[in-house]
Amino acid sequence: MNKYLLKITLKSEAIFNSGEEEQNLVNDKVLADELGFVYFHGKTLKGQLRKKAKWIEEKIEKIKGKEGVKPFKQSIIKLFGSEFGGGKEQLEESSQIVIPSQRGIMTITNLELPKNIRDYFKNINDYKDEDYKITPYDMIKAQTQKRTRIQIKESGTVENGMMMTYHTVKDGLVFYSEIGFLERIDFKDLISLNIVVKSLDSIGSSINRGRGKIKAELLNENCKLIKEIENVDCLEVLLGE
Repeated sequence: MNKYLLKITLKSEAIFNSGEEEQNLVNDKVLADELGFVYFHGKTLKGQLRKKAKWIEEKIEKIKGKEGVKPFKQSIIKLFGSEFGGGKEQLEESSQIVIPSQRGIMTITNLELPKNIRDYFKNINDYKDEDYKITPYDMIKAQTQKRTRIQIKESGTVENGMMMTYHTVKDGLVFYSEIGFLERIDFKDLISLNIVVKSLDSIGSSINRGRGKIKAELLNENCKLIKEIENVDCLEVLLGE
């Protein structure tokens, strides 16, 4: 099974909200594990990659037409699965034949801080001396900023006197997610995935307000650039220019 790494560098503060309140601290707590390490859920990350892939698919179809977009579309269905999913079926446009939905072969883990950094702080907490202990609260505070915004009613009007506090993850932090496959992927599929990854420019909440700007890179399992695609014009290969 091929393994790759998705490297994401935050270029602005990002919101990885958990939907939970932290009593007396913030109304919307950042998503973090029991030790206080901030992370972004793999399922949500995969969904945002799939959404970006769909956007690219639509752009390619406008340029190359339905036949021209087929290679990319086939790769995306193979990697992510058909967008219908859930055991449902879809109709083949040309023949109206019912075909079963397809499960994607790609798996994505949670987006986390580098393992060596997490291990370093875990080891500090292994000391018996309580003076060296770093609490989950300390960890979250080191990785985030506390921000405040006006609370808006469902009607769109401002909630009188109500303010919402929330965490943002500090810009400059680097996170990694491991990408695996249930079967071997083709070069074309790797090219398609690389296009999607390079096009991903934001994650998390409030991206339309400037939050969650990122640089995304697809690396090999040794955290190096992938030689097979490093000097390849991805769009040229995909579009057959």
